[in-house]
Amino acid sequence: MKGFNVFKKIICATVLVITILSLNLFNIMQSNPRLKPGLHVMAGDKVKFPLTAADVLVKSDLIVFAADLNIPLGPSNISIINAKMSSAKPGDVITIENGIYSNVMINAEAYGTEKAPITLKAESPGGVILTGNSTISINGSYVVTDGFWFTEGWSARAITFEKNSSNCRLTNTAIIDWNHSVPQTDTRWITIKGHNNRVDHCILRDKRNHGMMLEVIRDASAQYHLIDNNYFGFYADGIASNGAETIRIGTSGESLSGSYTVLEYNVFESCNGEAEVVSNKSCHNIYRYNTFIDCKGALTLRHGFGCVVEGNVFIGGSKTNRCTGVRVIGRDHVVKNNYFYDLPNGSPAIQLEHGHIVPHVLTGYDQVERVIVDNNTFFQCDKNLSIGTGKNINSDPPRIMPPKGSVSNNLMVSNKGTGALFSIENPEAEIKLCHNVLGGKEVGLEPLPTGIAVKDNINMILASNGLYMPDDDMIVAGITDDVNIKKRTILDVAPQWVINRIQLNDPKFTDIPLAALPMAESVSTPWGSDDVTVLAVGNPDAYNKNIKIKIDPVSENAVPIIVDGKTFMPVRFISELYDSKVNWDNASNAVKIETSEGRAAKIVIGSKEIDINGTKIAMDVAAQLIEERTYLPLRAIVENVLGKKVKWDKRGIILISNSQEVIDRFDDSALMKATANFMRVISDSDDGNVATNLVDNDLGTRWSAAGEGCWARFDLYEPTLVSAMDIATYSGDKRKAIFDIQVSDDGINWDTVFSGQSSGTAAGFERYAFEPVLARYVRLYGYGNSSNEWNSFSEIKIYDTNNNPVW
Repeated sequence: MKGFNVFKKIICATVLVITILSLNLFNIMQSNPRLKPGLHVMAGDKVKFPLTAADVLVKSDLIVFAADLNIPLGPSNISIINAKMSSAKPGDVITIENGIYSNVMINAEAYGTEKAPITLKAESPGGVILTGNSTISINGSYVVTDGFWFTEGWSARAITFEKNSSNCRLTNTAIIDWNHSVPQTDTRWITIKGHNNRVDHCILRDKRNHGMMLEVIRDASAQYHLIDNNYFGFYADGIASNGAETIRIGTSGESLSGSYTVLEYNVFESCNGEAEVVSNKSCHNIYRYNTFIDCKGALTLRHGFGCVVEGNVFIGGSKTNRCTGVRVIGRDHVVKNNYFYDLPNGSPAIQLEHGHIVPHVLTGYDQVERVIVDNNTFFQCDKNLSIGTGKNINSDPPRIMPPKGSVSNNLMVSNKGTGALFSIENPEAEIKLCHNVLGGKEVGLEPLPTGIAVKDNINMILASNGLYMPDDDMIVAGITDDVNIKKRTILDVAPQWVINRIQLNDPKFTDIPLAALPMAESVSTPWGSDDVTVLAVGNPDAYNKNIKIKIDPVSENAVPIIVDGKTFMPVRFISELYDSKVNWDNASNAVKIETSEGRAAKIVIGSKEIDINGTKIAMDVAAQLIEERTYLPLRAIVENVLGKKVKWDKRGIILISNSQEVIDRFDDSALMKATANFMRVISDSDDGNVATNLVDNDLGTRWSAAGEGCWARFDLYEPTLVSAMDIATYSGDKRKAIFDIQVSDDGINWDTVFSGQSSGTAAGFERYAFEPVLARYVRLYGYGNSSNEWNSFSEIKIYDTNNNPVW
């Protein structure tokens, strides 16, 4: 009887649940007669039992995705769709039901007409989610593929326009975080073959594998593809030195034939895979009205000729010596009406490069001939235009052919950095200059060539298109097209379903790379869960209560620094970490901080005073604005404003805590062991003269360690092409130091690029050159000296192939 009563209770409970669900369903259907029969859920509802794909509600303004409900679908569902496509007639629309589809191969092959294309679409835009090893193949003619979302899977080729495709279109589609677990695995997200195909209003972001986000693969005939109104974002830095372009149009083998592809109205944000964000390797292509934001690479005319680069906007960027504007190689290119703003120090905006003496070498550089660089505007860039870069007499064949062409009607205004406003690196360059206007810092050319006019006090004002223009109608240089040229963002090109996701703060579509989310990473440290924050000079990472975080999730430039012997801290990071509000007062050129304890601080840039609740407190050095970030002296911000305790270790380690007792628990030896991989400069040992002395710009300090095999390691933070190291040996005029210079990609496996000894006659720097090599880490590996076993060095500098210091 007891078992029967339990059974009755189960039956009754089941009937009750079914009744409630039926009533709810009836009410929903009554309130919205557009809904089809079945169980429908609204955003935020808790669903804890199996549903089918038909159970997903899609409204015109709100999508509840099958992915949110964990509804798996698969190849059997898609085989029906593929069969429908193979028999489709012009004008047919074939819809795939919303849901998650894993490991499927969609064959979008059909033959429509210009007036009656065949459309393969998701039931609702973004509602068909492809995972696993899924792919889409587009073939035939006049086929539209619309509304798909690839995420959390990987395939060698996600979407391919096949070689027989023509007049086909991919639209309204997203590929997000489509990565193999091994970064070096080559994956291509969109491959375009065939002719007259189009990719538009698609979102591609968070690529962390080798290979292009989008590539055009060519035969020898014209293609006439259109790639427009797409967003390409957050291609991770340091994946490869080559083969990690965001977009590549053509390959070297077909680079001397015309593709006639148009790339327009696209947005590129933080595309840092390699030096070429866009790589042109074919002829007669047009690149216009695109926006490049914070990219560590350039639009590069690498192979081919007769291309037009027009009306593009290049803005900002993290620290890099790469060109972040336009690189010109080859003949008959036109670069006009482009806008370059606030590019990184050390990074050229436009560079016209040297060519090899033997033309059309498939891996070489053709001479720049008949180039036209006209009506471009450069504002607040360190290096604006460099003529004659990349010369190399030792390459095979020698790369010595200077550029030829004309540079006219360009406007260059800048007080930023130390680079030249205008640089002619080879006086043999045959460049005709005409009506170029320069203002701001030193031009860098003596005597001033004909065709360049220097004008004082050029006032640049923000125009309605979001760009800075000269406030002087008499200046006719610079961009002339103010209609199509403007800064675009993801919101200008994204389909509505993606904009909906952005507005809901979906992390897959917001402006922080997924690699940085979550920003917290649990780590094992000697301070455990103690209330302590740990930072290091030059390091963009920090530890807070056993959690590793980024000082700035989207920039490696926000780091503690040393200026005039004082440690400076980014104000916003450290203030907000301790629950303080930070505001910038433009009128007074000051930063205001309100702490949770009730302190109100005001610090004026350039002032040596802090006003805290009306009381003026003196600082040793003034507050500074560095790369548009406010920096304060360490102790001034931590102790005076935030009321915390601070410890500064001589190697550049910083500890911050509410408790002096916590601070005192960590002596130097404990910190040395705990932070070895946290420091940009470390050594395996020292005698109290620490490795950071090698980079303090002081020849009076040194790093010293006894014994063969002692080393000091330098972290460049990103793979960098290096070719020389300056080393100042301690007592270098009395004895010879014996050492190797080694490089590494991972800090584990090392290659020796120099092995030898110092001259024994130099009290300062000596240059040690080696073949250019790409490296993330550089190591000085010592074997003692000609007098004893000590390795003692005072200072080092590391250089790239253009003799620019990278350390």
